[in-house]
Amino acid sequence: MRSAKSELFNNITSIMPDLRLDYPDSFQKWQDYLDNFDVNSTVKPLPEPDSDKEKYFITGRGIQSAYYEIKNLEERLRKFNIVAPFDGVLTEAAVNLGTLVRPGQKLGEFIDPSVYELEVAVAKKVFRSIKNWGRCCFARS
Repeated sequence: MRSAKSELFNNITSIMPDLRLDYPDSFQKWQDYLDNFDVNSTVKPLPEPDSDKEKYFITGRGIQSAYYEIKNLEERLRKFNIVAPFDGVLTEAAVNLGTLVRPGQKLGEFIDPSVYELEVAVAKKVFRSIKNWGRCCFARS
């Protein structure tokens, strides 16, 4: 989503010199649009063209199609809510926000706060008594 918004921003930025020369009356509204552009929020409607020539110029540079592609992505994203299929506490994060994640990649470590886990070294002769006691008191793994 941010990539598509950034591409739209770059496309509009690239036409600004041409707008200044060919459509000086429209330059300021496009400059204001760029000044208020934020890739982290929903994309605002494009400024209305003052003439058909300006409209064809904007359309010919792919700005309207990029804008509608972003609006489509925003609508699709709005319809979905991604929820993790587990509860717990995050103890380690192996990826950062915006990182490309591959199938099977470790994302981090979670713990279940309702289960107490403790790793200890136990002598072999004591292990049987702990193992028998553990059946009633510890969760099996």
